[in-house]
Amino acid sequence: IFRMISMYVDGEYVTELDNTKKYEMESYECTNGEELTWDTNNSKLSIQPISKDTSCYVNFNVKYFTLTEKILADNTAQSDINIDFANTSEQDGTKGLYYTADETVATYGEDGETIYYFRGDVDNNWVSFGGYKWRIVRTTSEGGVKLVYSGDGLTDSSAFIAESHFNGYGRYERSYTYNSAGSYFGEQISNDIKKVVDAWYTGGTTSNNECYIDGGSQHNCNFATLTTRLFDYSNYLSETAIFCDDRSVLREVPEGWWVDVYYPTYDRLVINKRPSFACPETNTSRYTVSTSTGNGYLSYPIALLNADEVAYAGLVHGLANISAYIVENAVNESWHLISQYHYEGEMSENWAVHLEGILGFSPYMVRPSVSLRSCVTVVGNGNGEFDTPYELSDGDC
Repeated sequence: IFRMISMYVDGEYVTELDNTKKYEMESYECTNGEELTWDTNNSKLSIQPISKDTSCYVNFNVKYFTLTEKILADNTAQSDINIDFANTSEQDGTKGLYYTADETVATYGEDGETIYYFRGDVDNNWVSFGGYKWRIVRTTSEGGVKLVYSGDGLTDSSAFIAESHFNGYGRYERSYTYNSAGSYFGEQISNDIKKVVDAWYTGGTTSNNECYIDGGSQHNCNFATLTTRLFDYSNYLSETAIFCDDRSVLREVPEGWWVDVYYPTYDRLVINKRPSFACPETNTSRYTVSTSTGNGYLSYPIALLNADEVAYAGLVHGLANISAYIVENAVNESWHLISQYHYEGEMSENWAVHLEGILGFSPYMVRPSVSLRSCVTVVGNGNGEFDTPYELSDGDC
């Protein structure tokens, strides 16, 4: 059959198709009016009727994988049903691409959807996007992919955009009660971390905050000299994707004249040692730009990872793990997570990743995260490794 077909891909003659890519048939012409069909999913060509006199010209276009499709094509995903989340990935040897098990997805999946996530010591989840390197953390319930910043990916601290630690103790002073609307990343709080992240995203300058860049003296962060701004890549990013700070059920413990309050992530990750991608449908928990899926408290589609996502990546409260990908290029300092840990008196402690890969609190450094839209596709021949990261296109968005 192939001797009777002339094939073209994006206008160039080819003798065979690349089995690592998907193709769409743009047009065809057969000498005797034969009907040609192309099965995109199975890459199967059919001609009816066919005879020794059949001769066809076929024009194909490359159909690029979405990033989610490419991740699944390049990895053998494993169920997480047997993972003991009380152990780090370094202890139990778990590494690779996992998914929320069918038996537990209703409880632990995001909005009841299966989530695929990387765990442990992996090196094939690199993405080149917006002039920087990123690591793939997981898929989202929308079919997109959540990334975490890794800078140039070469140095121990390249995953940080700045240092910001409020009063110097990794705590966040608040003058209102613990259950006021919004959390420490919310619009109703004059929050330094959000200011830093938003300024970096837009290429702007923060004001009235403690902020350090490259170990410099205390000053307002000025990102106006950035060669690229993520704001220019906004079309790639989802405004409905959720950044979750679970504040749904607060456990109160009286302590003299004040009340200690423990947030749900404390009970999940300190006591029960079982993370979850599920995010309660409450305004105080679901941080988004759009109000269709969350609270609309975010100014831009960028925020921070939460403690559960880091636990899925292989970290555990109180245990060191320096081999998990999530701490690569993010060592020597602790870094902020969006999740709240504990509220005491007038202070709120927040979750952090410590320099030895310990899931704890008292953060300092800022490491942003974004969620790609489901329409973002992979172009080129990258395989997710550092030297050949996935390259992205928003052409289908």
